[in-house]
Amino acid sequence: MITGTGIDAIEPARLKESIERTPGFESRVFSKEESAYCRTAAGGLRFERFAARFAAKEAFLKALGCGLSEGFRLNEITVTHDDRHAPRITLAGTSRDTFEKKYGGRIFVSLTHLADRAEAFVVIDKP
Repeated sequence: MITGTGIDAIEPARLKESIERTPGFESRVFSKEESAYCRTAAGGLRFERFAARFAAKEAFLKALGCGLSEGFRLNEITVTHDDRHAPRITLAGTSRDTFEKKYGGRIFVSLTHLADRAEAFVVIDKP
């Protein structure tokens, strides 16, 4: 049964500005794995990748109907890829514990990004 859906969009230029202007922003928002993945992008796609991941984190919180005050930390909500290179969200630390105790279920995510826009859609499914 689908228990929540969330969608978010952001301009990559906004993430670029925040990362370049604000010391510590990247490490507060993105996991080490996400930063490494985004920084290895060829052809200038680095900030589009950051933006898609940021949108996924926001869409995930919207799907739950909560915010960061519920015990979630953005850098513990990580967008990874499965064996087929499809995106997925994994949780760590307090964020994982909060999700498992209060919400539970499976998390599905879809990402898309262009030079001027990144979007993510998240579905929470509870068997």
